[in-house]
Amino acid sequence: MSDADSSNSADVHYVIEIDDSRHSEHVLFVEAIKAGLILREQNSQSIIKIRDISDPKSNDIVSGMAA
Repeated sequence: MSDADSSNSADVHYVIEIDDSRHSEHVLFVEAIKAGLILREQNSQSIIKIRDISDPKSNDIVSGMAA
């Protein structure tokens, strides 16, 4: 579930990926971080990434999310 569910998909700015597969989309950075930390706790062997999709040239904002 993502906070993008209740808003326009054009407003989505952050995507969380688990092992390079899209997991959820978020409008707010803080919500993406919270969700990423929860996923990191649940999937300690996976690589969790948060990407800023509002800037197509951007790199990962957070990668690995060290425990």
